[in-house]
Amino acid sequence: MIFNRNFHLPCKRCGSALPIVRGSTFECPYCYTLNFYMETVYSYKNYLSEILDITSLKNTKKVNSEEIHRRKALVEKAFSELNLDFKEYRHLILTKLDDIEINSTKVFKLIRVAGNLENLTENEILIHLKDPEIRKRFQKIRDNSYIINKSLLALYFSYLAKKSTNLSMCNKYYSYTEKNFQKFKKFYFSVE
Repeated sequence: MIFNRNFHLPCKRCGSALPIVRGSTFECPYCYTLNFYMETVYSYKNYLSEILDITSLKNTKKVNSEEIHRRKALVEKAFSELNLDFKEYRHLILTKLDDIEINSTKVFKLIRVAGNLENLTENEILIHLKDPEIRKRFQKIRDNSYIINKSLLALYFSYLAKKSTNLSMCNKYYSYTEKNFQKFKKFYFSVE
């Protein structure tokens, strides 16, 4: 499975998990943004604070059962909110966008939330869970966050291509759309 990995940090732009090493830079394979290590650390800390109300990365190693329970509840709440917001765009993923306008700012916010939620679930919840049923439930949240992130990235780039007046930029955006749909499809069929 794609997620048997060490601690990853999020892309500063789309929130996707990146295997970035201290002191390095890394181009996100999903949104093609160049990330500096410290930018990804700050982005991770921001979402750690926003979603799990944790202010330090130092407190994430040894965690008691009450803290795990609190984190699980917060992740489930954040995923439920993400899912509600995603419903507005779910039907657009495979739709021709010629006559449809989307709020690109709102879509990109959902992209970031989904990417960061996937990463936080992996880094801060799943590593602490022993019960197979509970683990399975949170793996599903992580996997669905990944799917939402990649499908919305594809929608976003498709929308940018539609709005572009520059042919080379339009081709670039459609190329990004295709790559994200391919990653989404590959992941989706590997999970089933």
